Amino acid sequence: MLWSSVGVGRPTEHQSEVIMKEIEQVEVSTIQEMNKILEQVENAGLCWYPSRLAEAQRDKRFTFSAYACIDANVLELKVTARLARKTKTYVFRLDGAQNMRPVEPAEAYRQMQLAYRVPELENVDWRQDVDLEKDNYGKYEKSAGAFLWTNPVYDGREVRHVWIYDLNSAYGAVIADKIPDLKQSYGSDYVEEGEVGFVDIGDKFALIEAGSSIKAEIKFKLIDSPFKTWAQNCFKLKELYKAKGDKQKANKYKAMLNFAIGYYQRRNPFFRTYVVEKCNKFIKSLVDDDTIFCNTDSIHSARPRFDLDIGMGLGQFKEEAVDVVARYNGANWQVAGQKPKWRGVPEYRLKHEDGTWINLLTDPLPDNTPVYKLVETNNSWRIVDRGI
Repeated sequence: MLWSSVGVGRPTEHQSEVIMKEIEQVEVSTIQEMNKILEQVENAGLCWYPSRLAEAQRDKRFTFSAYACIDANVLELKVTARLARKTKTYVFRLDGAQNMRPVEPAEAYRQMQLAYRVPELENVDWRQDVDLEKDNYGKYEKSAGAFLWTNPVYDGREVRHVWIYDLNSAYGAVIADKIPDLKQSYGSDYVEEGEVGFVDIGDKFALIEAGSSIKAEIKFKLIDSPFKTWAQNCFKLKELYKAKGDKQKANKYKAMLNFAIGYYQRRNPFFRTYVVEKCNKFIKSLVDDDTIFCNTDSIHSARPRFDLDIGMGLGQFKEEAVDVVARYNGANWQVAGQKPKWRGVPEYRLKHEDGTWINLLTDPLPDNTPVYKLVETNNSWRIVDRGI
């Protein structure tokens, strides 16, 4: 039985549209604000459904006028409810981190679409050729995965001589060159020059380029990118404000590119797949025996890489660190004495009591217990401080 005895009738046509449309996400920064939202939901007489949103929406009786949805994991709490005549998902960080976005992903996407309209997947004739579903928060379930690799020779070690290179705006460099014309597909076939294709490999798509012996399941023509000027301007503005010391605006234009590409996972996952996979393939082509670590936009080497295009321009590499001591532990790394790059662990968990950074290899794993927790008392939900 999905629902409690508090029932509602079949949703109207308008209510069905509300269920299926994208839900706006709002970041909540304080425990007081989030508890107020929980109280509002309770006072409105909404019935809690503490499970995942997609499950709830499959029930034909579901409307946010009658139900609220809680989705909590280790790091964050999401409450989706209809308050003040508008359905929103309110997000609160349980780990205490305050990572307010420099720009909203939807706004970054809107700005990018002003330069050129990549068609939404739902609006193209070839939509029937692909079988894709959206997840709980309106994202298509399949796309590309970011590349992350640590050389097993160096994993678990402190390396005495390391050169670190970062790619200037990896996504921007891709969309400033060629992009697929996603208005029309050309069926399943081998990919020829001037084309690009995709194959479904289970949980994501793989990018197929000209010369591959793999037949694409769906392919498209490549066109000169209409985003070239937009990408270059975002990069130039980021560098300009960085040079002026305006970190907030520099981060905004850096995020503009990254967030916009990420938002295409809601609109057209083939576009995001193309951009991410082009970055991944480029970095993979640079891996050699002396490569220690790499991801979508950086490479760490045990020797200088004179073969890289070094510079400050879009798509060039910059030397982030030269001949430094660095430590590697799985997907995580650290320049000695500096903040560890530990995936999924907030910054405040990576410091000793005296304020110095932990050693990624020798210190105990940081306590990742959330600062806050969600508790239920007499059918009332509230966030409380764990007292950590």
